[in-house]
Amino acid sequence: ASRAALDVYDFVFVHIKPTDIFSENGDYLRKKDFIEKIDMAIDNLEETGASISITADHATPCKNKDHSADPVPFLIFRPGIKKVDKVEKFSESKCRESGGLGIIEGKDFMKIFLGA
Repeated sequence: ASRAALDVYDFVFVHIKPTDIFSENGDYLRKKDFIEKIDMAIDNLEETGASISITADHATPCKNKDHSADPVPFLIFRPGIKKVDKVEKFSESKCRESGGLGIIEGKDFMKIFLGA
């Protein structure tokens, strides 16, 4: 549905809740499996020509079974965007180790995403 919405709208927001629910239940295996399912579903999304961001609205570590104030990784893909780091795999640890945008406040995300 979100892929079809790109034909009509110039901005589409998709909130995927199951990963948060699995974390709140401490079910790290189902969370991992669902994240892999998301990865497969978005595999060819760049073919739409859309600007794409993948992130979270908050951290929910499975060991806590609750939200936390930990930073969340984010990825921005935009046709023609220049790569600013050496991250080859999107993960919390890879983004923390060598992500090129560092830690930002949520209020600044859209400015960065839109290239403003």
